[in-house]
Amino acid sequence: MEELGLLSLVEDTTHVVPHGDRSQVPLEPWLTDQWYCNAKILAQEPIKAVQDGRTKFVPKIGKIRFLSG
Repeated sequence: MEELGLLSLVEDTTHVVPHGDRSQVPLEPWLTDQWYCNAKILAQEPIKAVQDGRTKFVPKIGKIRFLSG
């Protein structure tokens, strides 16, 4: 980057890593594999169950909240 003239500044910094209150173990981010799901697809069957009466809410306001959400 320096050879291409893209580097504007280099400076030393001190990186402070937080530690757990009890364990005193360093708390650094841990990169993990992520997975995702399509919530619209997963919600279809529960919504149908509420709409056709297989699932009931007490109090009834729960149904409105569930379906609006």
